[in-house]
Amino acid sequence: MLEGLLTLFIFSIVLGALGTLFYTTRQGFDYSTVQSHVQRNGTIIQEWMQKELTTAIALQVVNCGPNGTAQKSLMYQTQMGATRCIYERSEAGDPGPQLYRCNMVSWTVGGACSSTPENLLSILLPSVVSENLAPQLFVQNTLFTRVSCLPQSGSCGDAGRSVLAPLVDVRFDMNMTGVLNDIATSYTGQRFLVSVTTRN
Repeated sequence: MLEGLLTLFIFSIVLGALGTLFYTTRQGFDYSTVQSHVQRNGTIIQEWMQKELTTAIALQVVNCGPNGTAQKSLMYQTQMGATRCIYERSEAGDPGPQLYRCNMVSWTVGGACSSTPENLLSILLPSVVSENLAPQLFVQNTLFTRVSCLPQSGSCGDAGRSVLAPLVDVRFDMNMTGVLNDIATSYTGQRFLVSVTTRN
């Protein structure tokens, strides 16, 4: 009887350890899967911005569309003459802020959208986003910064440091609702950076 109880006790300890190991392994796998998913989708948005904005004929970091916060939107004109705005905003039903794009009536600072804003995640990622993960992705801390001179010692007016063509640094953090931000409350997501300039 005593030997049976001892065996049962040892077996329960081993079973508990295996359960803990399985849970920890599963949690680590979930985190790595989500990070890989976020990394892939953030890279797609980066590459799209670089392609779209490099071919633009004009580019300005100004308030446009429904955005009224400095450095949260970018207005550009395509080779076909369409004026567009990319901005960060949280619409009804979004899990968090998103990157949106809309057409504008004219090249006017603070101008309104002439088309229904399109969520860049929905535009760019329909074929690569899992149905279960897609609705949870969000973008935050977007920052469009106009670069006027190269970051070196000396003043911005020094020869060779001034930037003549429009050069814009784009930064955004991408995360997934209720997954990666469980690691720490200060975690805002994976950060993506890209610099773009027009070829024209």
